[in-house]
Amino acid sequence: MTIARPLLLISLSLLGLACGEAPPAAEAPSAIRLVAAFAPERVEQRSPAPAIPARTELRFAGAEAVKFEAGPGVAELAVRDGRLTGRTTSAQPALRLLLPASPAPGDFVYALELRMRVSAGQNLAINLRPAPRDGEEVFPQPILLWPIGGPVVPGAELRTYTIEPQVPVASDQLHELLFSPCDAAGASFEIEFVRIVFAKERLASVPSGPGWHGLSEIYRETLVARAPETLRFPVVVPPAATLDLALGMIEDGALRFRISARAGESETLLAERTLTQPQRWEPLRIDLTGYAGQSIELALALESERAGAIGFWGAPVVRSTAPRAGVQNVIVILADTLRRDHLDPYGHARETAPTLARLAREGTLFRDAIAQASWTKVSVPSLMLSLYPSSHGVRNFADRL
Repeated sequence: MTIARPLLLISLSLLGLACGEAPPAAEAPSAIRLVAAFAPERVEQRSPAPAIPARTELRFAGAEAVKFEAGPGVAELAVRDGRLTGRTTSAQPALRLLLPASPAPGDFVYALELRMRVSAGQNLAINLRPAPRDGEEVFPQPILLWPIGGPVVPGAELRTYTIEPQVPVASDQLHELLFSPCDAAGASFEIEFVRIVFAKERLASVPSGPGWHGLSEIYRETLVARAPETLRFPVVVPPAATLDLALGMIEDGALRFRISARAGESETLLAERTLTQPQRWEPLRIDLTGYAGQSIELALALESERAGAIGFWGAPVVRSTAPRAGVQNVIVILADTLRRDHLDPYGHARETAPTLARLAREGTLFRDAIAQASWTKVSVPSLMLSLYPSSHGVRNFADRL
């Protein structure tokens, strides 16, 4: 999670504001989101449901019980009634769980699911890592800075927690799981199981259609498809239009993306790209000005030697760049991770931001503005929508508008 980010808002003189009457209600929209227009009947040559890979689940009883080791701050570690139980002796307890087998390569951790109980504390911490090298510390400190964590609810009941890593963790780098069940001394804990949910396992159960997916930490509203599926969308093309989207894949191999337009009886190939590198987006913009005002059908097709190969159509939108009557342009400049107390408009002794100081003198400077959260993901939607996080719903890393 990022640190607190004060936001500086300065009113700007806006140049070239278009004045006029409001556009008529029947005017075509300037942006058509294909994700919003999706319907199951738009999928042609639907690929059969793929087989779901075997789960990676760590349990503590039976023939496949995992090996475990108490680390600093953990006492009385034992298996009772199929659950791993123990007691914490410090605010940074740690234990070590060894994976029973090496996960298949070429995959990424999507989430961790834990079924557990703690009697006290506020947060847990997890570190997924390869086998420690010779001389490397088995339980790296400080535990509070381990890369995966989340809140816990202390009590007498078992609860299921789902935690998504904020950075990709490759499957071929996994050998063990370091776990801190809480951040309080003197707490008792019970762990029923720990599941490592990989991206391929999750996506195998996701039907073709809209989703919210990330590649290399960049998340987009996405249309998921599997070769050889084709997604079709009827569109009335606005003036000066482009089709903007990004292409992506999650598995090794080659995957061909084809985009075509059908106008009447004629179908024209607009673009074709073959991707061979997974886990990254390839942006694409297609000129549609030749179809302005026409009703066409856009086709998004996947081709692969392997049936069921997953492709991502990232945030596809038909967008008009034509000026619209009655629409005013507003420019918002947002400076992320910029300290108010180090800016001379707010009283800092040094002239650290002369341009911002001039804008503050010539415009309006707000001295009593409070961000709605301490990090960008939550705070910026409040800025853009004038809503509290409890209203717009973006409060955690995986949330979206």
